[in-house]
Amino acid sequence: MTFKAFSINYLEFMKRLPVKQRMLALALLTMAAGVEGLPFAGDFEDLIDTLAQWIPGLDKVLPVNSKKALREWAGKYLGEAGRDILLQGTSGIPGFPIDIQRRVGAENLIPGTALFKQSETDKTRDIREMFGAGAGALQQAVYGAASLAKGNLGGAAMAVMPKAVRDMLQGIDMATTGEYRDPTGKLITETTGAQAGFKALGFQPGNVADIQAAKQLQQQDINLHNVKEAGIADKLAQAIIEKRPELRAEAIQEMRSWNADHPDMRIVINPSQIRQRVRNAQMTAQQRMLKSTPREMRGQSPL
Repeated sequence: MTFKAFSINYLEFMKRLPVKQRMLALALLTMAAGVEGLPFAGDFEDLIDTLAQWIPGLDKVLPVNSKKALREWAGKYLGEAGRDILLQGTSGIPGFPIDIQRRVGAENLIPGTALFKQSETDKTRDIREMFGAGAGALQQAVYGAASLAKGNLGGAAMAVMPKAVRDMLQGIDMATTGEYRDPTGKLITETTGAQAGFKALGFQPGNVADIQAAKQLQQQDINLHNVKEAGIADKLAQAIIEKRPELRAEAIQEMRSWNADHPDMRIVINPSQIRQRVRNAQMTAQQRMLKSTPREMRGQSPL
C-alpha cells in the first residue's frame, strides 16, 4: 500500500491547496507521471472501453482500446519520444532507468472500473481492487498454496513474502542471472546490474515496465477479438443445431460489420470451429466429462 497511499495523500494535499497552487501541484504530478498518470485517467479509459465494447455502433465513434488509441494519436503527432514523455512523464524520457509513473500516478482511483469490459477476461484483479490490500494478501496465499501443491517450495515461500522481500530477492536473482523472469519462471528480458539494484529497492526497471505495458495493450486486443469470435462462432453453431438460417445470416453480418470497423482485429472462423461446437453441444454431460478426462484415467471413470 506504500505507493497507493502516496497517490491518495497527494490528492488530499491538492484538495486543501488554493486554486493556483493546486494547478502547480497538478503540473508537478503531470511532469512525474505524464498525462496517463493524472487522477482518474485510467478509470476514464476503462469507462470508454466498456461503453465502446458493449453498445452497438459506439465502437465506430469511440475506441475499444482507448489507451492504445491515445498512444497511436500521440505518436502520430509527437513521434515516439514525444509520445512517451507526454503520456508517461519522467518515465518516458529516453534512457530513464526506472518506472516512476506506476509508482506516483493517480490514474486508477475507482476500484472495479474494468469489471464489465469484454476485453477484461480475468475479473479477479477488479474484484481484488474492491476489497483492498487484504484481497491481495489472500491471493498471494492462494498462489503460494498452488506452488506448494506442485512441489515448488521456493515459489510457495516467495508468494507469501512481503513485497519488499520479494523485490529484494528478485533483484538478487536478476543480478545473478542477468535476466528478469515472471513468477512462473518465464524470461521477460535481459537486465543489467543497475536495473537489478533498482528492483531490489522496489522500483520496476524502465525496460521491463515498457515491455509489460506493451503486452497489456496487445493482450486487451487479443482478449476482445477472442470474445467476439467465440460469440459469433457459438451463434453459427446454434443456427445449425436449431436449423435457423436467419440466425446464421445474423452471425455472418455481425462478423462482416466487425471486420469492416476493425480491420486490425479481423475475425476469420473456420468450418472446423463450428463443427467442434456442434459436436460438443450434441454430447451428453457424461460424454463431455469423459472427453475431458485424461486418457490414462478413462478406464477408471464410472461414466
